[in-house]
Parts: sequence; C-alpha cells; structure tokens
Amino acid sequence: MKATLDASLIASVGSGPGVSPQLNVSATENIFDGIAGVRGRLVITGDSRWYAPFYLDAGTGTSKFTWQAMTGIGYAMKMCDVSLTYQYLAFYGSGDQLVQTLRFNGPSLNLTFRF
Repeated sequence: MKATLDASLIASVGSGPGVSPQLNVSATENIFDGIAGVRGRLVITGDSRWYAPFYLDAGTGTSKFTWQAMTGIGYAMKMCDVSLTYQYLAFYGSGDQLVQTLRFNGPSLNLTFRF
C-alpha cells in the first residue's frame, strides 16, 4: 500500500492596501505498508439470502501497525445485494511521521450489482 498525504496551511495578514504577507507551510509523507487480510461471508439462512459479510486486514512497514475490520448484515437478491455494515480502520505511525495516529469508523449502507 502506498499513501501520500499533502498538508498545507496558508495565512494572509494585511494592515492596509498593498500589504499582504503570507505564511505557507506544507509537508509530504510517503507511506509503504505490506497488508494481509481475509474477507468473506457467513450464510445465515438456508436459502443463502441473508448473510454476514466480514473483512479483516493488518499490516506494517513504514507505519508501526495498521488494521481494518468490517462486518454487518446483508440480503442477496437475483441481480444485487444490499448490506448494512460497520467498518473500523486504524493507522499508527512512528514518532517521526507526519501522521501519528489516524482512525476512521462508522456505518455504511451498500448496494452491490451483479451483471
């Protein structure tokens, strides 16, 4: 996995016409991590319509540790699936990296088409 983060801060301060000092701060960090994971679905009903999707991965490299997990409930139809899932992603960088800790989590409503 390669991720790039570009962050910048620009501030303008002026005290009259024609005066506009600017401050510009920016940083770039490249992150390389090897990631291994598993994904699938557990069938809940005999007709295979209701299922529980799951996903789990973990990795390391430039970062100390990164991982992600997802699970939920889904319903399969002939041409599409509908699922409601919850996902959590965490990234833990080393002390000298631009991003030290990053976490995302929340629900997701998904529609998957098959053709």
